[in-house]
Amino acid sequence: MATLYINYIYTLGLHFNKIFKKRGDFAVFIWKIPKLIDFFQTVMIRLSREGNCMALKLKTHFVNSIPIVSINGDLTSQEIPPVCAELVKYIKSSAKGIAVDLSGTGFMDSQGLGIIIYCSQMYKKASKQFFIIKPREFLRTIMKDLSCDQIFKIVDSEEQVLV
Repeated sequence: MATLYINYIYTLGLHFNKIFKKRGDFAVFIWKIPKLIDFFQTVMIRLSREGNCMALKLKTHFVNSIPIVSINGDLTSQEIPPVCAELVKYIKSSAKGIAVDLSGTGFMDSQGLGIIIYCSQMYKKASKQFFIIKPREFLRTIMKDLSCDQIFKIVDSEEQVLV
């Protein structure tokens, strides 16, 4: 339950940031928003360490020779090494790209998103495609607000990968 509230407040903070930047008359409030977001991220990480989160599970399967890596659980700085290793191992394969299924991801901090962006750049350098499959609504909102949809493709189903 705490995860739901923290994610809602985080998304709400992003929307307030957009509104006040457009109006331009709350400059003092704008600089406080990143501090607020950092605070709620810290709270979320503390809650996850207390056992209120899902343990990370990685599972890979193939659809039309495209690896689809499912990330189930919370993607935080503690889980970056296994996720990075799993995503990077398919760069030199004959696959045309990779897809990351985030439908089971309950929370992702800034470092988790950073590793997704880093891996997508590695695939781009190798002339391969990188897809994100069905992220939860709050993750999709954050990714769109940060223009991540220009870095990688966000799709709603496995069938849309490399169509």
